[in-house]
Amino acid sequence: AAQSERSAVLCALEIQTRAKQLSAERTRRGLTTVGFGIGINAGEAVAGNLGAAKRLEYTVIGDAVNLAQRLESQARAGEVLVSQPVYEKVAMEVEAAPRDPVKLKGKSKPVQLWEIRRVKLAATEAA
Repeated sequence: AAQSERSAVLCALEIQTRAKQLSAERTRRGLTTVGFGIGINAGEAVAGNLGAAKRLEYTVIGDAVNLAQRLESQARAGEVLVSQPVYEKVAMEVEAAPRDPVKLKGKSKPVQLWEIRRVKLAATEAA
């Protein structure tokens, strides 16, 4: 399972790198910039078509999905925020900084968040 978390974090960092490059290019051209945060959590979820017969929508639901959305809403432009369980799976491969625990909707206790800054050099060479 740690491979899924690793893949998600590496993908998110690459997306943010490319978004920063795109923003720099857009700035040079006098256009508006691109910026967004990414939140990553892992856990069980239900995926499938939900809704009425005439209006089915493919969606994913569950506590893990809700927490990922809450992480995303806490992330500033250019950031990748992960939950404690995701951080524990990737900690040896990334440089990260803890955020102060935050109270999130649907959680009785404050949640520890981690900002993933970059992949450690040795981890990139092993990839």
